[in-house]
Amino acid sequence: MDPLTEPLLFARPVLQHLADAAAAATGERAEGLLEAYEIVAAHAHTE
Repeated sequence: MDPLTEPLLFARPVLQHLADAAAAATGERAEGLLEAYEIVAAHAHTE
């Protein structure tokens, strides 16, 4: 596993939890967190 992939496996659930917590606190989901993760993850898998 490359050095970027392993942390990304753990980052997704953490970011999901943060997005859910933001939704509970503000009534709006923090979709930007998950979108940023998807961009980084896609880039890591192409290299």
